[in-house]
Amino acid sequence: MSKTQCKRVILYLEENKSLTSKKASTRLGIDRLAARIYELSQIGYVFNRQRKRVKNRFGEKCLITEYSIASQP
Repeated sequence: MSKTQCKRVILYLEENKSLTSKKASTRLGIDRLAARIYELSQIGYVFNRQRKRVKNRFGEKCLITEYSIASQP
């Protein structure tokens, strides 16, 4: 487990309420957000996952996942 990255994810979510993979990469330097969410889930965190439709930089429609904390251990 990447404890430092997991701490950054939790601190960010506590302050900002939601996080996407793109925000995690650009703001936190975390390129595998889903892996950190999984690791945090293994120690008792529960996350809400909301799928959102957005357009990528080429104007193409795609789905992203936005995470927020539902409960903490």
